Amino acid sequence: MLLTGFVSTENNQSIAFIDDDMGSDVPMVLTKLGILGSFFLVQMKLSGYLPVYLPLYLYPLIVAIGMASYLGINFLQLRRINQIPLAAALKNHE
Repeated sequence: MLLTGFVSTENNQSIAFIDDDMGSDVPMVLTKLGILGSFFLVQMKLSGYLPVYLPLYLYPLIVAIGMASYLGINFLQLRRINQIPLAAALKNHE
């Protein structure tokens, strides 16, 4: 039996609660067994390794996206750093 409800506190804030008489251990154990069982069945059907094929045009694209990400983040960080006055940066020795 699953009991849900709301409790009102002194300052009129509502708190939701769930009371489960069945115990939450049984569904968790069944879920874990189901996941492990299905994982075992999938592993039995594999031949040993999964071949990965990437077309050649993806390699330069991956490098270009990485460089664009780096340059964009670098630009944003340098703009933030340059907004700090040099006198304030040199005075603070934390």
